[in-house]
Amino acid sequence: MEKAARLLDLVPFLYKNQGISIEKLAEDFDVERDEILSDLNTLWMCGETRFDLIELEFDSGYVYIRNAQAINLVRSLSTQEMISIFFGLDLLRDELGEQRPDLIQEIESLKSRISPELSSKVSASPAVSASLLDAIDRALSSRSLLEIDYHSIAEDKRSNRVISPIEKVRRDGHDFLIAFCTTADSRRTFRLDRITKAEITEPSADLSLQREITSDRLVVTLRVHHNARAVMETFDICRGLGDGRYEVEIFNTNWLIREVLASGGDIEILEPGYLRSEVLGQSREIGLNYR
Repeated sequence: MEKAARLLDLVPFLYKNQGISIEKLAEDFDVERDEILSDLNTLWMCGETRFDLIELEFDSGYVYIRNAQAINLVRSLSTQEMISIFFGLDLLRDELGEQRPDLIQEIESLKSRISPELSSKVSASPAVSASLLDAIDRALSSRSLLEIDYHSIAEDKRSNRVISPIEKVRRDGHDFLIAFCTTADSRRTFRLDRITKAEITEPSADLSLQREITSDRLVVTLRVHHNARAVMETFDICRGLGDGRYEVEIFNTNWLIREVLASGGDIEILEPGYLRSEVLGQSREIGLNYR
């Protein structure tokens, strides 16, 4: 099917580009040189009748074509090809936003010229808008806070949250944003196509947590006594140092302290010393409540 379509495209292309080199022809059609030579040899045996074959000349390394007026027609696009083009143009239009109204007008004009009937019936929109992706990327690069509106499918609930983005990941065909959520006071994963709004925001003066999570990440050395796999899954950046020791990067010390206390002795903070002392102090206070 691909070869037949390429052969139909070759005739009008060669008429328009008489004397093109075989190498350039192969490059333009995105095939190997041997493949384009095979196409030319096949065309040689085509014509309106078996007594009136196409005249091709390419022994010199440059291609000339004659006597192919009967099939010198630009191949029409199939319905599937037109729909694919419409989808691509719609996604491009969304990416442009309001920055280039001239190009948006050209896109609409091109769709009408391809197929006025399909133009009114076929449309596409991206799962994640270009403006939302731009806000997330700017927040990641500048390490800013994001205010988002999020639709949780599991709870069928919409919520407004302030988050500190960590990284974008792709899993099972979907894009996700891993972030520290100030509402949940913990790390959360948000599916991008369920974020309906995203705007960069400034941290409030009275929220020490927000001030903390926008500071530089902290490198912490841990010793894992049990369940090392859970540690690897909990921390995004985790480097083994040997002898049960791991070096991790965190974005919030309160979150780390809670994780260590909740591990029930599986995780021990070695460095920095002030975090080790904080865990010791809090664990003592918890122990006093059970006496």
